[in-house]
Amino acid sequence: MTGAFGPWSDGIEPAERRARCRALRALAMLIIGQDHELVRLLAGAEHDAAALAEASAALDRLGALPRRRLLCAYAEVARQVYGATA
Repeated sequence: MTGAFGPWSDGIEPAERRARCRALRALAMLIIGQDHELVRLLAGAEHDAAALAEASAALDRLGALPRRRLLCAYAEVARQVYGATA
């Protein structure tokens, strides 16, 4: 994945990383379904930062349309919460 955003951002506190994982996971559940591997991996990454690499790879494996929908939804949430892309 190119560019760090969301839970992959550098320099964020563990609590913020968990919050970003939860936000991305909630959106993923709505967009790609609760049984998708990305949802499971993001849940694990809330408590294990090493699992973020696997979640990133799962995100990269998504088809173009669901990936675009997920990333656009997350970008809008980040814009609302942080005022910029997070």
